[in-house]
Amino acid sequence: ALTKSSVHRTPSREYELNSPTHKVKTSVWQALCVLVQVVVPNTQLASDMHDSAVELAAWEHFPSERQYLDLFLLRLLGRCPQLISRWLPAALGNYELRPQIAQGILLVAGFVLLRLSLDSGAQVHLTHFKTLFPSIVTWVNSGHRQLRSLAQVLVVRLVADCKTRAQIARDTGDDASAAEYDSVGEDEQLISLHSYLASATEGS
Repeated sequence: ALTKSSVHRTPSREYELNSPTHKVKTSVWQALCVLVQVVVPNTQLASDMHDSAVELAAWEHFPSERQYLDLFLLRLLGRCPQLISRWLPAALGNYELRPQIAQGILLVAGFVLLRLSLDSGAQVHLTHFKTLFPSIVTWVNSGHRQLRSLAQVLVVRLVADCKTRAQIARDTGDDASAAEYDSVGEDEQLISLHSYLASATEGS
């Protein structure tokens, strides 16, 4: 109900920063970021919250609101990985989005992959990684400096994360998953890209 309230559907152009509407929206998102941590996966509530949030993610918001919307989605998808494929791959692959909206989606995608719990299983993470990572790499070529910089940072961190997950999989006897993670770091084009980004000003 909170994500469907009328105050959330008031476009930012219709009110001012620090106005009552702005303060209420920010406070509600802060509350949702806390409450989402007790949402039970595979429930109608989780599904409804996801659908309402992604609808709002397609709008532009004040940065003070957007940061909590993105954090809410990140935490929800981290708790309910079965929802990741419903919206995120298609949204991340839309390269015609406005910069603020694209940046929020890129941030959510990157940190969902980085924070997806090991308890979910390596194959669950790999499934989403294979779907999302190529689009994140594509954003490295963005003409928008902030989007390009964010994509560069995420690529560097995700490649390093794959090395860590490969070792964990190997230590637990999951050689098949370890091999898949290793293959990310063995891709020649990705090695060159990672080497460049790791030393580039924007990727540092």
